[in-house]
Amino acid sequence: MIDAQTLTTMFGGLGVGVAAIYYIFTLRTNQKTLKTTLETRQAQLYMYFAQQMTSDTWAEHMIKIDQSKWSSLEEFNQWYSDDPRNQVCWGIVLNYFENAGVLVHKDLLDIDIVATAFAGMTRRFWEKMKPIVLSQRVTWNQPRLASEFEYLYNRLMKYMEEHPEFKT
Repeated sequence: MIDAQTLTTMFGGLGVGVAAIYYIFTLRTNQKTLKTTLETRQAQLYMYFAQQMTSDTWAEHMIKIDQSKWSSLEEFNQWYSDDPRNQVCWGIVLNYFENAGVLVHKDLLDIDIVATAFAGMTRRFWEKMKPIVLSQRVTWNQPRLASEFEYLYNRLMKYMEEHPEFKT
């Protein structure tokens, strides 16, 4: 026969076991919820960037920067000072990629999303703007100017090297 002490010990152990199983299931559920929340946030960030890219104003700024012809800092400075709208275009495009770089750098936006959605644009604009940005860092004594844009570009190039299907 089983005495009361043995039964108490058995039920106590069973209770601890049930509590452990419940805790494990709760942790798994919480992990799935956190993963879903992160994916939702990343989707929202992507949609924000996609919405910005499809606006008429954004397209005008991108086209103006893309079609501008400068091969030196002096030519850029002339273009930049000729029309205040050029300054606005430059600032908006630069800040767009700078902000995307911050989000990627802080792991709030997955680099895979950038590679999938706007790798070519990121690459084209950094390569066009890089010589001017590097000169402005020195001229304006702002060593971190567009550093997150540069980070975004470098991270993207590394990612594309590891994932050749994204090569542009």
